[in-house]
Amino acid sequence: KPLIKEFVAMYREKYGLSPDLYAAHGYDAVIALIESLGKTGPKKSDFRKGLRALLEVPGVTGPIQFDEKGGVSKFPRVYVVRKGNLVDYKGVVEEERRKLLEQLRKLQDAKRRAAMGARGN
Repeated sequence: KPLIKEFVAMYREKYGLSPDLYAAHGYDAVIALIESLGKTGPKKSDFRKGLRALLEVPGVTGPIQFDEKGGVSKFPRVYVVRKGNLVDYKGVVEEERRKLLEQLRKLQDAKRRAAMGARGN
């Protein structure tokens, strides 16, 4: 994800540390502010309208979107660490599911061959 890599690199260069969750959310808040002002202009009364108009603006914590009341709509994602890298949990589950289905297919094939062999004796 280029946006995340770019954010992490810039943050590390400026502060000499890896960004934490608060840094990422702060960065996304500024993105939301800029996008909202770009849609409505600087009038305070229009700011909320601009926020509500944001639809899946790319952010480092995921797409930025607000509901009709101005609340943040986030769709949390779960990650696991694999070989030192963060991997989307949904992808891990799908990979494990695929492996299990392949094992099941092999067992069913072996069972079918064994049944055919038993009939032939």
